Amino acid sequence: MDSTSCAGQAAEGQQLPDAAALQHRCGDLGEVRLVAAGLDHRFQFLRLHRSRYRLLKIGSLVLGTSTCVHDAVRTTLSGVANGSARILLVDDEQSIQTLLSYPLRKDGYHVTSALDGGEALQRFEEGRFDLVILDLMLPRLDGVEVCRELRSRSQVPIIMLTAKGSETDKVAGLEVGADDYITKPFSMREFRSRVKAALRRSRMGGESSEEERIESGDLAVDFGRRMVTLREEEIRVTYVEFEILGALARSPGRVLTRETLLEHVWGDSEYRDPRTVDVHIRHLREKLERDPKEPEFLFTVRGVGYRFRE
Repeated sequence: MDSTSCAGQAAEGQQLPDAAALQHRCGDLGEVRLVAAGLDHRFQFLRLHRSRYRLLKIGSLVLGTSTCVHDAVRTTLSGVANGSARILLVDDEQSIQTLLSYPLRKDGYHVTSALDGGEALQRFEEGRFDLVILDLMLPRLDGVEVCRELRSRSQVPIIMLTAKGSETDKVAGLEVGADDYITKPFSMREFRSRVKAALRRSRMGGESSEEERIESGDLAVDFGRRMVTLREEEIRVTYVEFEILGALARSPGRVLTRETLLEHVWGDSEYRDPRTVDVHIRHLREKLERDPKEPEFLFTVRGVGYRFRE
């Protein structure tokens, strides 16, 4: 069996088999040497064709591989490249679990499944997660209650899965702290885009490269520490709320459209309802304004967007 025919058997998205199984399928054709601490036991000494030998380097990882397993290794190791983010996927339909977990694992993420709200909270308590994908309609404890409970414990990004056309469902998730929502049915392209964007925002939230600080009356926005203080007391805000507030505060008096704010926070406005911004603005007003109906900091420009006070 040559390496080309073997490549056809190592379909992209499959986990790399153990050494013995791969030797059996590919034949005793050469040698691969892999040295990396902490990797899965699947990566052992393999026998592959020397003439097809390649060098694959991901960070500090150096892997010699042949054409026949290159795609499989690349797919399996993608978690090394993206930091092996851990995702909690909560949906009571097994078909949805299978449909969504496959592309996530293919992209290298570690996926933990939960089939109801109670199990979701238990799994979250047991491990560390970088993202929660949460269906709104769940048995035992619905998605709104799960989201509210998770948000009381953590600032982990939460994407809600909602029914198509249900504005009430969309708003309900955002009201209790969800960062984003996807309406069913949705394409895999949209789903993967949303997941990558949420994880990117989460990673950026831990960075403190900017030393800028903006003060307006009793309100201060510290970009280096990603902190908001009002009358010298820290105000707890989510990543999305901080980004929206920061964008407005950096342009006092200037009107920013909903689409502009969507692009600032999520990188683009594709697939997203501009009214998402309205919900986050309302949350900010509840946290910052003495009277949200008579704002001092965040003003609405009807039919256009929002502005920060001059």
